[in-house]
Amino acid sequence: PIEVISSSGPLAPGTKRVAVFGDSVAWTLMRYLPPTPGLNFTNYTTIGCGVARGGPYRYTGQTLNQKPECDDWPARWSQRINHDRPDVVLLIIGRWEVVDRVNEGNWTHIGDDAYDAYLRGELQRALDILASTGARVVVTTEPYNRRAEKPDGSLYPEDQPIRADRWNTLLRSVIGKRPDVTVLDLNKKMCPNGYYTSKVDGIKMRMDGVHPTPEAVKWLTPWLTDALKR
Repeated sequence: PIEVISSSGPLAPGTKRVAVFGDSVAWTLMRYLPPTPGLNFTNYTTIGCGVARGGPYRYTGQTLNQKPECDDWPARWSQRINHDRPDVVLLIIGRWEVVDRVNEGNWTHIGDDAYDAYLRGELQRALDILASTGARVVVTTEPYNRRAEKPDGSLYPEDQPIRADRWNTLLRSVIGKRPDVTVLDLNKKMCPNGYYTSKVDGIKMRMDGVHPTPEAVKWLTPWLTDALKR
């Protein structure tokens, strides 16, 4: 079972219910989120899982097998959306979509036409499910990351900025003109200069090159809640 955290009891009038789906970046945001009057969040995140399925995949040079719970998200998300019927859905993915991964028997990654087509299909399916009960869906871009460096000082493939750029371009093209889905540019917010940035406004942005610090979450919250209330 995956932990679901929600404030119980009746909501104040006018409060919007926000269901959050995504990976450990989304989980971290929920973990450190300060009080948000007017918004009631339910945490449906799954650490280590985006929408890309199958594997194995490579991360910081290691070959790893995907957790089984990463592969059954369509059924799980459908069930939660139908049960919860939120006003707004926040989706934070991208990290697990940019790793090198085995798909249909071959190692591949974003930027390969066949794999891009696969990712488009999975993202389309995710948006269709999350918007299926009439919720407005807000999807964040993937920030540039710097989890670790290779012994020679270069970046691992999943941390190369072009991977995040390709995912964010694919995300925008899939969302296209959908009236029910909005892109929220988390990359631009956390990396305002167009490259990985460790501090913004004097605040340390990441704990480990990927996950936002508690201070960064607090700093992001007014911007985030404004977008969700719109």
